[in-house]
Amino acid sequence: MDISSAKNPELFSTESRAAAVVVGVIALLLIPTVAVGLRFYTRRVLTGRVSYDDWISLVALSTTNILSVTRVGLGHHIGTITQSQGISEYLKAFYLSVVFYNIGIMFVKLSFLAMYYRAMKAPTWRKVVAFITVLVFAWETTQVFAAIFFCKPFPSHGDESVTRIKCIPYLPEWYQNTAGSIALNAIILLLAVPMVRSMKLPWAQKLALAAIFGLGIL
Repeated sequence: MDISSAKNPELFSTESRAAAVVVGVIALLLIPTVAVGLRFYTRRVLTGRVSYDDWISLVALSTTNILSVTRVGLGHHIGTITQSQGISEYLKAFYLSVVFYNIGIMFVKLSFLAMYYRAMKAPTWRKVVAFITVLVFAWETTQVFAAIFFCKPFPSHGDESVTRIKCIPYLPEWYQNTAGSIALNAIILLLAVPMVRSMKLPWAQKLALAAIFGLGIL
C-alpha cells in the first residue's frame, strides 16, 4: 500500500475508532469476567474447593491485552501512525496481542476439557477427554509458536533496522488457524452431548446441563 498523503489522503484522517474498540472489548470481557468470578465464588464458598479447571479458566481470562494496542495506534488511520513514527510500537504491540490471543484460545479450550475430565468418572470417557486434550494442546501449541516465530529473523516485528524480513503469508496462516480452532470447538461441544446423556441424573438436570454446555456455542 502506498502510504502517501497525496495519493491516499483518507489514510491521514484524524478520525479515530479507538474508543469503539475499547468499549467493545470491555463489553465482551464483562460477561466472562462475571462468569469466572461466579465460578470461583461457587467453587470456593459453596463447595469449599477450587479445582484445576477453575484456575485454567482464570488464565484464559487474563490473556487479553488488545486494549494496550489502542494506546499505540489501533483504531487510528495508518497515515497518522506513520506520521507520529509510532508504527514500530504498534507492530510490536500487535505482535504481542496475536501471541497472547493464541495462548488465550488454547486455555479456553483446555478449561472446558479439564471441567469435562473432572466431571466424568467413567474411565472410558476420561480416556476420550484426555486424548482430545492432547490433540488440542498439540494443535494450539503449534499456533502459539507460529505466532511467535511469524517472521524471520526473530524478533523483527517493528524493528526498522532489520531490512530482510521473511514472514509467513498472513491470510493462509489466519485461515488455517481459524479453521482448526472452529473444528476443535465443534469437537469439544459435541463431546458434551454423549457425556451428559450417560450421566445418571434426572432428565431435568440433564437438560439444565445441556443448556449450560450449549452456552459454549457463543
